[in-house]
Amino acid sequence: MLCVDLRQALSKNGSHALWCAQLLNSSAKLVWRFDSRQSSSSVWVDNQTKVSENDIAGVVLRKPLSSPGAFAATQNETYLDAERAIALLSWLWSLRCPVINRYRPEFWFEPTESLDFWSGRLERFGLKSANPGDISEESRLREVNSEAGPEKTPYLVAVVGSRIIWDQGAPGRLRFIDDSLIRFTGSIGLTYLEYRIVNSSSGPRVASVEPFPKYDQFCATSRLNIISELVKLLTRSENQRSIGTDCDSWF
Repeated sequence: MLCVDLRQALSKNGSHALWCAQLLNSSAKLVWRFDSRQSSSSVWVDNQTKVSENDIAGVVLRKPLSSPGAFAATQNETYLDAERAIALLSWLWSLRCPVINRYRPEFWFEPTESLDFWSGRLERFGLKSANPGDISEESRLREVNSEAGPEKTPYLVAVVGSRIIWDQGAPGRLRFIDDSLIRFTGSIGLTYLEYRIVNSSSGPRVASVEPFPKYDQFCATSRLNIISELVKLLTRSENQRSIGTDCDSWF
């Protein structure tokens, strides 16, 4: 859904978007030349559309390649999956245009779905991780009380650039962590990050960190706000260059 909504929004803004479901699969080819002085690259998508790095004004990366070995039938395929993931990550870091999100290697190869992965990082910004009891208690609340309305938790929160978006609003008593959420997002080099926040008896706690956002779970109004912020980040004037018209944004 994010790809569809973002493409429509970019089109209204006068930009053309190219959607690549799997950039480095068997039907795509990446040519990347680099030495100690310069770097240049071109990509053929579906062996038909050639796009050079100068034709790209911005990139939105939805998620990494499948984890190495997840679908591999042989050890050689596992190795090739890892090589493709590393090549794509390196290429994204070579691009001079805005990239949302320009992931660090650990977010591609470590178990980011585990709250333990994030706890130490969160604490440095005054953010507390949820306890198992907090999560299970609030999950039961949502299942049992479907009429809970905007007070039900956990709350979905998106940080896009310097903008924070609480899905369907949130009690004012929770909003004191807004600045910490924004600073934490910036500290790990991401532009678009989602959180699940539990309203525990000891205050707001982070139940999960989503470096690969689950945009579809937000309400329509929140999705509009997220898309608006992404378009601003991709098309801000200081990042625009005189480029070809092949492709303005990738996702």
